Amino acid sequence: MFEIQLKQKDLMYALKAAKSTVGTNSNNNGDDCISITDVGDGSVELYTTNGIEFTRILLTPSSNLSNGATMPYVNFNRFFAIISSISESEYVSIKGTLTGIEIQVGQSKPIKLTGSSNGFVGLPSMPQGISNVSSEHVISLSSSDFKQIIESASAIITDSKSNTMKDCICIDVKSGYNTFEVLSCDTTNQRVYYREVNNEIVSSIDASIFINAAKMKKVKGLFELYRSVDIYKIGNLIMLKGENTYAYYNNPDLLGVEYYIRNINGTFPQNVSDQFVTTDKVVFPAEEFKSSLIRAISIEESSNTATKSFQFNVKDDKVSIHQTTQYGTIEDEIPMSVSNKNLNITENFNTHAMLELVNLVHAKDDNWYHTNIIIGKNQKNGYVIYKENHEDNTYLITGVSTSSTATTP
Repeated sequence: MFEIQLKQKDLMYALKAAKSTVGTNSNNNGDDCISITDVGDGSVELYTTNGIEFTRILLTPSSNLSNGATMPYVNFNRFFAIISSISESEYVSIKGTLTGIEIQVGQSKPIKLTGSSNGFVGLPSMPQGISNVSSEHVISLSSSDFKQIIESASAIITDSKSNTMKDCICIDVKSGYNTFEVLSCDTTNQRVYYREVNNEIVSSIDASIFINAAKMKKVKGLFELYRSVDIYKIGNLIMLKGENTYAYYNNPDLLGVEYYIRNINGTFPQNVSDQFVTTDKVVFPAEEFKSSLIRAISIEESSNTATKSFQFNVKDDKVSIHQTTQYGTIEDEIPMSVSNKNLNITENFNTHAMLELVNLVHAKDDNWYHTNIIIGKNQKNGYVIYKENHEDNTYLITGVSTSSTATTP
């Protein structure tokens, strides 16, 4: 019979981590349920799944009398509410019964929770043990880089019900290299996010990993206790695993956090890095550019923002923004921060898409003043945008025709 005792603080962390992958309407595959199983070495694994992704947390109980047993499945939200009502300094005893579980703190009367019949919480078929898949350990990166990549790459993506590839972040790994590429595309507003990232290992295989951006945003906080995140490719599964907890979070009872998701099949544009090589660049104050864009939007019609554009001109060491609608006219001039008299650009950009990119490249900087933004023209009619001295957070935007939609970059 299942019987363990855990610190409330450890159990609560595990429940918060597993919450995003609790099954809902997934054909009885883990619907509303949580599972805790004794793995036989003194530790237990807590996991949830919705049939597409699952989270697995390994913990060491202060007491474990389970002998390989699994806790009867119970409703996750009810279990979560009960545990969250207990002080984090307490130890929580959980004991399986014929009809569910009993939760007890100290000498208080046990709380009885009836078992759930809404399916099972089964792990997908996969090699047993991480040692069996070490040859497919493809990426190791800092947790801060991981979080920033997820936030930046997913920021330009809108959910598409018709094409799952449009919702993806692509991670491209080449065998023998200590870097990897991250890519996401916004086909509606003709924008691309691209970044080359240092890999703390040298991958032994080529791998293209496609992960749903919305799901990554949900779970990016899973690894906040860890210095680095390791990514493994296991057949058609992708595993993300936290490594090396920060000293002030060091907790021998928390053995590991793992998140699994199925790799999405498909292809992304090739040789995207070539499009981020610019021939000419214009450097000018970010705050003035943002203010001009806000003014341009103020005289646009509020409906169908995807078709609204402004004219961007560069000539004689000045950047000018032109916008004329039935509601008024905006003609702003911004002096260049770095002189480039030979540069001439005339282009139309989607106003809302450009303003969003200006905000994104400054996401890590609250001080707009005395900060420059750089827009560079590539050789394929695209424009690269980033904050000065921060080329690691770079986006590509394509100009739009005033009469038709431009081609996808």
